[in-house]
Amino acid sequence: MHRERDMKMPSELVEFAKEADEQMARDYHEGFFRMSEKLRSLVCGTDVLSRVAADELRNIAGNPGYESPRWEPDYIVMANGPKWQLRVGFYSRSSEFVYTMPQHMVVVVAGQQALVADHYTLPQGIDIGTFDPALRLQPAVRRVHAPGDLITIDSRHDLFDVMVDAKVLVVKFFSTAHHPLQWAFHRDTGQALQAIAADPIDSELVSMSRTLGAMMNRAAVPALSQLCDHHQYFVRWAAMQALGYVAPELLVPRLKVAAEDPHPHVRAAAHKALSRILPQG
Repeated sequence: MHRERDMKMPSELVEFAKEADEQMARDYHEGFFRMSEKLRSLVCGTDVLSRVAADELRNIAGNPGYESPRWEPDYIVMANGPKWQLRVGFYSRSSEFVYTMPQHMVVVVAGQQALVADHYTLPQGIDIGTFDPALRLQPAVRRVHAPGDLITIDSRHDLFDVMVDAKVLVVKFFSTAHHPLQWAFHRDTGQALQAIAADPIDSELVSMSRTLGAMMNRAAVPALSQLCDHHQYFVRWAAMQALGYVAPELLVPRLKVAAEDPHPHVRAAAHKALSRILPQG
């Protein structure tokens, strides 16, 4: 999510960025939420975000070869730091499922259209890093957020799901991801359906591990062996599975190590695989 600050910023954004960096360096969670009123003042008390967007549009219109560091599909990046990003864009559609959030977020409804959202509390005892299909969401509280409203979402216990009939302009201030997984819940039943990697890089590592395993080239052994010690358990397990195709003789030693893995899913899968591979009795 983080980009280098190669974007020229107005003084109001420079001040906001400096304080956000300092607050989150002192306390990642509480420092983030201490920026809420600063964000409200920036959005509702100045026109700086409109000026930045207009300046960037002029740059793009005036130079066909210009590559904007700000524009992305559906939003424009206003500022960012090592642990946060500030962007303006639209909520344009509702999602198929209800998703947990891997990062904290503060939203300001910036346009003329109200934002309708369902607010959930995460199930008691949930461990986001360990998917449990037995967990269910309790019914949500639906709220209508008027233009100018500020919404804070603490992803340690809150879940925020927008209901979109027409595009709604918002300003989003959000942290870097601090949960390893993002869960999907069924919209009607509340049942936990699946979990995906919260960080796209972790998803790419899983995908590349599977690709290397399918290619069955021993040149992949060093990379896969290194990923077997990755800090995310699902990357470790994907690398071990791929290693079994690339270098089968290395699999059993790796599985024996995985049988003592700190994550219960890896331990269980390793024990199951060893019971199939090794002779019984």
